[in-house]
Order: sequence, then structure tokens, then C-alpha cells
Amino acid sequence: MKVKQLSKIQKLKNVLELHFLNAPARSSLYFTAANLIAKGASFLFTPIFTRLLTSVEYGEYSLFSSFLSVGIVLVTLEIPGGIIMRAFQRRRGLEHISVLTASMLSLLLTLPVSALLFLFTKDSGLNFPLANFFLFLSLASLSFINLYISKCKFLYNWHAPFVIALLQSIITPILSISLIRIKYFKGYDHVSLKIGTGAAVSVIIATVLIIVSIKKSLNEAVRANIGLKDIGNYAKELLPFLLKLALPLLPYYFSVMLISQADKLTISNYLGKAALGRYSVAYSAGIALTAVTGGIMSALCPWIMRKVRAGDIALVRRALGTISCLSLPVIIIFLCVSPEIYAILAPKEYESALPVLFIIASVPLPLSVSQCLCTVSVAKEKTLGVLISGLIPAAFAWGMNLLLIGQKSILIPAIITALSYIILMLCEMINTRKIIGKAPINVNKTFQTISFIAFLSAFVYVFKEYIIIRVSVIIISLAYLLYMLKRTKWLLGERRSDKTSA
Repeated sequence: MKVKQLSKIQKLKNVLELHFLNAPARSSLYFTAANLIAKGASFLFTPIFTRLLTSVEYGEYSLFSSFLSVGIVLVTLEIPGGIIMRAFQRRRGLEHISVLTASMLSLLLTLPVSALLFLFTKDSGLNFPLANFFLFLSLASLSFINLYISKCKFLYNWHAPFVIALLQSIITPILSISLIRIKYFKGYDHVSLKIGTGAAVSVIIATVLIIVSIKKSLNEAVRANIGLKDIGNYAKELLPFLLKLALPLLPYYFSVMLISQADKLTISNYLGKAALGRYSVAYSAGIALTAVTGGIMSALCPWIMRKVRAGDIALVRRALGTISCLSLPVIIIFLCVSPEIYAILAPKEYESALPVLFIIASVPLPLSVSQCLCTVSVAKEKTLGVLISGLIPAAFAWGMNLLLIGQKSILIPAIITALSYIILMLCEMINTRKIIGKAPINVNKTFQTISFIAFLSAFVYVFKEYIIIRVSVIIISLAYLLYMLKRTKWLLGERRSDKTSA
């Protein structure tokens, strides 16, 4: 009887592990699920925070998030992206040692970057208590967490990132809401309680992961039959390699980050924190679609690097094309239900920002495609050309925002942001074509898909009061999604080879 029970448990485990899929597909699915949990939790908790915090306080929180985004780029040099995965490829079996080595570099950068951000935040409006201390803690802990998650993606190990997503996206807001509601903390600044809780949880997660990494690094050293001196020599070899790839890419990643923050910082300075609070809620709702597009593309990065190094560009092109087609109906369905979602997310004072959601909905696909195209450049270790790809759209975003902010409309920054990401994708396509001789994605079909999303976004917004029209669009989108899923047979192939290479 006991044996039968164990057998059923094993069968259930096999179903949950999705062993009928190959390793990259299975990993992508679970990492996407983790992203959906994070974004879904953000949706669930946003209406609570928009009612606990005033629009001014929510603007302060958004401003803190903007500075945190800047800091993460500077502290990590974006090594947790494809750069660390390229290092994993060069020296298999030493992934945890590589993570600890890269984290030492990030830790060294944390203090000067925090001091630099302090100079900028002093007169920016981040006046809530301990703002810069929380910024320092968040930078130090998130840099290691991001490195560890990159290791998990490379090894197709989704368990730890899944738990981290649950802790950061569900436990953290529950704790911060509880602190805000507890009578003992009634006199404390609400923004400080929200951000401080997030920083504390990140520190705890990072501490646990560091302990785990140290133990597993010792095991790696034993298996590889290397001592402390050999580890030191490997670190001396690894750090210059990481910097060789990271430094040319840093302006690119910083430019991409500037695109994402140009609208918010401009609105904060010229239209005020209340306008920023309304804009941020609508922007967060629209960009939430990266939970699908970005989750899949990010999880596929190590697979893409392997295929690019092997010269199998055709398979990469096929995979990215399929994912773009699968993303289209998901985005459309989201647009059709977004008016109801937004009504739940925010009170009536945020209603004027609803059009921002429909504009930003066109951003996730070009942003995710750009991420994958950058991975191709890293895989080929040719990163200098990526600089221009980021600088052009960043200059466009800031220049147009400063030029048109006099219109006093939060819709203008949203349109500029959407166009900037499309320009980014176009520049990346041109650069990738120069590196490998052809674009790893169908250019015409991609732009047709984005244009179709923009058209349907406007269509759904204009007819948002007509539920029957939106329901009809949802039914058609679901039928298209099912049809496309039947054509994704490539996900079932290469099980053995991908498991072996992982």
C-alpha cells in the first residue's frame, strides 16, 4: 500500500515537473510562471496600496523605484544577464564559484554607487526616513539575488527562483501592509514602511543564498579537484573577462534604463508627484505584460546563447517567431479585460491615466525582443556595437520628453516611451545582422505584430464600453492561441541533448 502511494506521488511530481517538455521549454514555462506570480501579486496588492498611500506618497515610492533601477545597473554592471551566463559556458561546473566572484565585484561597487545616488536623491523629493539606507540595503542584496537567479536559469533550475518570487511578491507586500495597518506603527511614514520591508526581505533572502552558494562552491572545488589557490587564479581570470564584456554594455543597459525612467522623472519634475503617482499605476499595469513576454525570453537566454555558439540561428529564429505569435493573443486578451482590472487597481482619482495603460501595452514585445538580440551579441562576445543601439533611443526618449512636456499631458511621455522601445529593437536588429550576417528574428513579421497590437489597443480603448465587442475579440484571440500552441512542436524536441548540455 505504501509503495502504491509513493508511486502516485512520483507520478504527480512528474506531471508537475512537465517531463514531457525539453529542459529549455520547461524552464521557460516555470520562470514565466514565477514572473506571472510577481506581476499578478503586484496587480492584487496595487489597489490596497493606492488606498493606503496618497497619490503623492505613491509618487515617492515610484521615484524610489526609479533610483533603485539606476543603482542596480551601476552596481551589477548588468553582469547577471547574458554576461555571467557566457562565463558559465566557458567554465562548466564552477557556477557557484562564478556567482560569488561576480558578487564580490558588485559589493565593492555598492558603497560608491549608493553615495553617488545620495547626491542625486538629496533634492529629488525622497524625503522619507532612511530612504538612502534602504537604497543601500536593496542594492547590496538584490545584486546577489539577481546573480543567483541567472545561475538557476543557466542550469534550468526553476525551484529557487520560484520560491524567491513568492517571497518577494507576496510575503513582502503582506508584511508591509500589516505594518502600515498596525496601530503601533500608525505614526510612521507609510512609504518608509513599504520600502523598508522590501529591503529587509531582500537582505534575508540574499543571506540565505550566500550561505548556500558558499557550501556548494566548496563541493564544486572538491569535484573539480581544485584548491583555494586555483579558485583565486580562476577569480583573477574571471573578473577581467566579465569586465571586458560588461563595460562596453554598461552604457547600453544604462540607456535602456534611462528610457524606462525618462517619462517618470520628467513627469515628477514638471507635473508633480500626484501626476507621477497616477501615471505609475497605469504604467505598471501596461508593462505587466512583460511577465509573459519577458519571462519566456529571459528564461530562453541560456538556450539562445548555446544555439548561437553552435551556429543554429535558424532554430533561434523559429523559436523567437513562435513566442512572438503566442504573445500576441495574450496581450490582446489582457487589453480586453484591462478596464475592469484597472478599476480594481486604483480609485477614481487615477481614472484619467487609463489611456497610458493601452499605450504602454505595446512596449513588452519590443523590449523582450531587444533583450534576446542583446544576448546574441554577448554570445558572440561582440558588444561594442550594442552601445549605439541603446544611445539612440535613450537620446530620443529624453529629448522628446523635455521638448513636449510643456503639453502638460501624461499621455505624451507614454507615447514617447513606446516609440523609444521600438527604435531600440530596430537598432538591435541592425546590430545583430552585422554580427551574425542575418537577424535571428523575422523583421517584417515582428513589426507587423507590433503594429497590430497598437491598432487593437486603440480599437479596444475606443470601444471599451461595448462589452460584447471585447468578448468577441477575446474568443477570437483564444482560438488563435490554441491554434498556435498546436504548432509549437519544437518545444517537445531535443530533450536529451538539452538535458545533457544543461
